[in-house]
Amino acid sequence: SEQWNQLLQLLDELPIAADLITMNTMASGSYSHWIRQLQVLSSYKFSSLEPDILTTNLQLSAAHGGNGWHHALQCFLAQRDRNIITYNASLKALGSASWL
Repeated sequence: SEQWNQLLQLLDELPIAADLITMNTMASGSYSHWIRQLQVLSSYKFSSLEPDILTTNLQLSAAHGGNGWHHALQCFLAQRDRNIITYNASLKALGSASWL
């Protein structure tokens, strides 16, 4: 959508270095669409940042529904610091998968 493209353009024009708070805020803005989250998180502005537990949980929650189960599985396996939210979001995302 046009608003999403404008948001990505604003991200590119940020005059300051982005931090985890910026990254997680941007990721939560695309909460319902995991592909958009990937666009945000793969931005060169965030390339030097290591995703934290909140970032992973946001990605897992966004991957629920649709065909994001493979992304949810990758996120879960990559996150070493797991908590109850991580496990629940993973189960929800994988449970909604169309396995056929």
